Amino acid sequence: MLHPMRTLSNQKSTSSYRTKHYATTMKRKGLDYLAIADLPPPTQGISIVSLWVVQFLRENRARVELCNTSAKPGFFYTFRRCLRFLIALQKVLKSNRRTAIYIALSHGPSLYAQTIIVLLSKWKKHRIILHHHTFLPINSPKKLQNRICHGTMRKRVEHIFLSKYMKEKYEDIWHPTGNRWVVTNHQIAALRTKSQIDGNKLKEGIKLCFAGRMSQEKGFWDCESVTRLLLTENLGIKAVFLGPIFHVEIFKAIENLKQDFPLRFEHIGQYDESILTRSLQDSSYFLFPSHYSNEASPLVVLEAQSLGNICITSNVGTLSTDVLSPGLAVDIKNWHKTVLEIVQLKRFNHLNLKLATDRIREKSNILALECDKQMKEVFRL
Repeated sequence: MLHPMRTLSNQKSTSSYRTKHYATTMKRKGLDYLAIADLPPPTQGISIVSLWVVQFLRENRARVELCNTSAKPGFFYTFRRCLRFLIALQKVLKSNRRTAIYIALSHGPSLYAQTIIVLLSKWKKHRIILHHHTFLPINSPKKLQNRICHGTMRKRVEHIFLSKYMKEKYEDIWHPTGNRWVVTNHQIAALRTKSQIDGNKLKEGIKLCFAGRMSQEKGFWDCESVTRLLLTENLGIKAVFLGPIFHVEIFKAIENLKQDFPLRFEHIGQYDESILTRSLQDSSYFLFPSHYSNEASPLVVLEAQSLGNICITSNVGTLSTDVLSPGLAVDIKNWHKTVLEIVQLKRFNHLNLKLATDRIREKSNILALECDKQMKEVFRL
């Protein structure tokens, strides 16, 4: 779970200001926002960001009610999911016109339910804010579901995108007419790693980190091959992989790495936020060769940069604009070669590497501050 929400912008904090602001807020009739979104569990990028949005609104004293549409997995999952969307519909129906409706857009069957909520909200003349978290409607515009749902969302709604690139690609295909906003995930990444300091970084030499599902789609085999080569040819390099294993072949590959490099390779199957943060704190390069075509803005990459990691990723989703120099987002065909050129050929000596990681951390912090301004502009705070 997330730490208690703390915005990174300077805010007035005197007791007189809080009292006056609270009194003004209480005079309002009805809610400012009704948030309809999946929250953890399960802990996924969309649920983490949705929780952050709700916490941000509450931190800024907006009157917000949450309708959590997430459901526990199991035999009655579909029933629970449908019931929660029906509750959301009921809340929209009962809300007054001045309440803005915020929806964290899903894909799959849930998108149909969200589309019905959008139509009802339009009929009631609400302000509607849709938060995009996937490239699926951009990559598959001819898919029937996207034609129905995203076609319905073209007019009289506002859109939040994770990057300027994502916004432009969506506009080219769907031609939305309402306000369009860009709110990156840099602030939520900074908040999730805020408790860590940079005191011990790089003192133990170069360390590679890969985190996520241990699957071909997320780039496991690309990471495995380049890591094995680097560990074999350079005794000063270490590596850590974090993520669960679901395939026998991947399990065997991990075991072989542990056996061949017992002191320099580590695998952590089950990890939480604190373990991930410590691993990123100790690493200097973060590897993310994702093949997932609908990848949006992976939080783990932004978290790695907030702790000064040089990220070398594929160029799917918004990674081309998310990755900070001297990190690179490249075509997956050139990813292996790029990693070797940067790490194996020692593009950075120890001093330059330290300076580079410091610059990345500073840039990440600046983007987090900009994100705070973006959020306040969208939600009129």
